Amino acid sequence: MQASGLVSDASLQFQLKHVARAMSLYYGQNHSRVRLEEKAHTYYVRTMYETLGRQLQQLTSNRFVSPHGEKRKSEIVRLISASDAKKAINLAKKGTVTHRPILLGICTSRTPCPYGGIDNIARCGGGDSPGETKPCADVLYDPEQLDEVEVLEAVLDERLAAAEVDSPLRTSLEAQKRSVENYRHVIRQT
Repeated sequence: MQASGLVSDASLQFQLKHVARAMSLYYGQNHSRVRLEEKAHTYYVRTMYETLGRQLQQLTSNRFVSPHGEKRKSEIVRLISASDAKKAINLAKKGTVTHRPILLGICTSRTPCPYGGIDNIARCGGGDSPGETKPCADVLYDPEQLDEVEVLEAVLDERLAAAEVDSPLRTSLEAQKRSVENYRHVIRQT
C-alpha cells in the first residue's frame, strides 16, 4: 500500500489502527521479521511440522466428532495414521491434510473458509439454515471446547437482547446461536 503512493501514511495508519505513523513504516519495511540463523530456522520449521503432525494424529482419536457421523470422520482422517508420526509430518509438509483450530473444534478444509470460520460459527455448526441443520462438511467438533462455546453463548444472548429486530446483526447472532445448539446436540449424543 505504501509503495503504490495511492494511500497516504495517515490513511494507512488509521486503517491499520497504528498509534504512530512510525509503526506503519516499521512493519511496511519488514523490520518486524525475526532474523534467525540458518540452523535455528531449520529447527524452528522442523519443530513446527512435528507439532502439526502430532496434532493431526490426535484427530483420529475419539475426542473429535463429526456432526455428519463416524463415516464422515473416517473420510476426513483416512490419510492420517495414529501410529505413524513421520507420515503425519509429511502430510502436514505437503499440505495434503490441514488442521485449523476453531471455536467448535477443528476445521480440516484445505481452502480458506468463505464464511469466516474463526470469527463466526454460523456455517460451522449449521446455524445458517434455520429449517435444517447442515454443518460444514470439514468440521470436527471437540467436546473439550464446550466451556468456551458456553461463554460464546452467553455473549450471543447478551448481544441478541440488544439487537434490533429484523436487522442483519440479529440474523447473524441467531444463526450463531443455532450453531451452538447444534454443536451441543451432537456433543451430547457421543
